[in-house]
Formats: sequence, structure tokens, C-alpha cells
Amino acid sequence: MSNAIWYFIINPVSGNGKGLEVWSEVRKQLEAEEVNFSFGISEYHKHTIQLITDKHKEGVRHFIGIGGDGTLNEIVNGIMDAQVPTQDLSTLALIPVGTGNDWVKSQKVIFTANSLVSKLQEQKTQPHNVGRVNTGEGITHYFMNIAGAGIDGAIVKELEAQNKKGKAGQWVYIKSLIKTLFSYKTTALNIEVDAKPLYAGGAFIVAASIGKYFGSGMLLSPKAEVNSDTLDFTLAKKDKLYRIFPQLHKLFNGKIASATFVEKGIGDKASITTDRLVSVQADGELVGETKRLSFELIPKGIKVLV
Repeated sequence: MSNAIWYFIINPVSGNGKGLEVWSEVRKQLEAEEVNFSFGISEYHKHTIQLITDKHKEGVRHFIGIGGDGTLNEIVNGIMDAQVPTQDLSTLALIPVGTGNDWVKSQKVIFTANSLVSKLQEQKTQPHNVGRVNTGEGITHYFMNIAGAGIDGAIVKELEAQNKKGKAGQWVYIKSLIKTLFSYKTTALNIEVDAKPLYAGGAFIVAASIGKYFGSGMLLSPKAEVNSDTLDFTLAKKDKLYRIFPQLHKLFNGKIASATFVEKGIGDKASITTDRLVSVQADGELVGETKRLSFELIPKGIKVLV
């Protein structure tokens, strides 16, 4: 057995409190197999980032989250804030107990309490890309799955309100999407991909994808790969709602690129300017509001357990 120290970070409220239940079972197996581990409990929003940063400074390079996409996003931001690019890459894994769990849908292996320990012993990993959001306000935020600017940021705000009421899941996302479509004012934007113009005009959203899924299982980027040479960009252009609604089913069957209001692109970096402040999200976490931002690829910036 390797002497690597595995640091577990548990979100106690994930999955309506299932995080601690899963951790109890995992801990029993770790102790039975004499795995070298330590752990921390996230106590508030962004606490995980600080916990991971502190452990990274202590020399820990192996991290396991028990939670959802938000927990994963905070782990990644803690790691990327601390590690030197391309050197001494950290390894991570996630036991999904959240409500959306979109990132794991693009992974080769979905870990459970029962399957994790044997994988820790094997320590087989593969490279995984990381995305970086940079805003005109000097904010840098990292993502492992999908980041976007526009209506999805507004939807995240609506989802947070729904989550506080104890509601979650795909249908809650769809309901929030439809509700927001009726009230959202499209933004005039200019977008360049790898310094080449892609689109200028009104738009609902521009998104950058490493993984395939968002919104509790919507297939936004069916061709995206976690270790591709490029990010997958999706642009939803301004259009009449009576033309958009009949095509929303394409978010589920992998044919969203054929929707008349959708523009697709690939590249290392997208630079966006807008005519007004837009909300930006990364892996379902609000980053802020800005009129200028970029989505950038960090190739193979981290390793994941497989």
C-alpha cells in the first residue's frame, strides 16, 4: 500500500445530508484497509477552498470529495490556487452525493463508498483538463465541467432560491430555465475564439465546456472530452421564444448543435465583451458579474482517479 496521504473533504449538507452518512461508511473501510488518510468537514460556502489550500501547502497531493459539483469546484479552486502549473499535479476524485452530479456523468468511473478503497490502492489516474475564467474585475476562477455567462448565471441564482426551499433535480432546473427565459433580457456581446470573431449580437448564453452535461443531466456538449486539446463553446443566440421552446428537447438527445439558435465552436480561449453586466457561473457556482471575461483552457492541469 502506498504511503500517499488521501485527504477527504466532506460536504455535510450534500444530498440532503447524505454526505456524512457516506463518509461514515467510507471511513470504516479506510480504517479496515489501513489507508493513510485525513479529513475535513466543510462548514460554510467556500470553506473547502481554504481547507484544500492549507493541506496542499502541507504537502498533500491526493484529494477526495464527498459531495456534489459545488464541492468538486471548490476542491479544484483550492488545488489550482496552490499548485504550480504543470508541476507536481494533484490527484482528485469525487464520491457524488449531490443533487446535480453533472461532472461525474462524463467520467469513466463513478465512485461509491464500496468501490473507492480498491481504486485508492491501485492509484491509477488520467489527466483532466481544467478551465479558467478571467473577468475584467480581476477575478480568476477555475472549473472542471462547464462555465458560462448570461442566462445560466441568472438560472443559478434562481436555483439557489429553490435549493433553500429544499427543491433540486433536473425538473427544478428545467422549471428555472423556462421561468428565466421569459424574464431574461438578452445581452449584446462580441465573442472571439482564439482571437478570431465567432459572433456579435444578442445572446442568451455563451458557455465553455470540458464535460458534456449540465443542469442535472442536460447534454450541452456531446462532443466535449475531459482531456481534449480544446474547450467546446456553445452560444445561444437571441431568438423568438416560440422558436426556442420547440427545440429545447435537443438539450437531452445530443442534438443541441442543430438548434437554429445555437452556434458552436472549439478553441483554447474565448474572449467576450458585453454591453451590460452579465452573471458568470462555473460548475454551478456564481463567479460574479462583468462586462468583459474570458474562458481559457489549462490542458491536463490536474489528475483524476480512475
